[in-house]
Amino acid sequence: MRRSPFPERAAPMHPGHLLALLALPLLATVFRVVRFARSDGEVRIAIWDCVWDQLRAMAVFGILGPPIGLLPFALGALVIDGELKHFVLLVPLSLLSYLVGAVPALASAAAVGAIAPWLAGWRALWTCSAIGFAQSLVWFVVVDLTDTIVTGAACGGVAGMACARVFFGSPGKERLAR
Repeated sequence: MRRSPFPERAAPMHPGHLLALLALPLLATVFRVVRFARSDGEVRIAIWDCVWDQLRAMAVFGILGPPIGLLPFALGALVIDGELKHFVLLVPLSLLSYLVGAVPALASAAAVGAIAPWLAGWRALWTCSAIGFAQSLVWFVVVDLTDTIVTGAACGGVAGMACARVFFGSPGKERLAR
């Protein structure tokens, strides 16, 4: 008798699992609010600035992150397979990438938005790549997709770097820190 590759009953996600995914964005947000509340003298202004940067980052990372993260690996699979006639499958794959990649992309964007004033140039690209890698790694552990954990985390790293390029601009141009 042939055994199914899918578990008969998946373990339910515990609310504590989401805390592991939200730990980095929450710590970054608290750090930024405390740091800028001292210099601005007003907590509301610091919170508003942080939320605004996080929403802008979530728009970029949430829309572009999942399909961009999947693209290099899907193209690599097509080239290795040797069947370039399946190139049309990239469109539905990019839409399906939101099912797996939207949550880590938004969590990465919340962390990046919180630390945005300290990021510029190449440091922004590499930091966002590391954050995307880490958040995707945590997400794949939380949803128990451990057989594809390395590929999934690498997709998050690629997406983090590409979205940082869109969010922060050219790495040669330094942003003015606040």
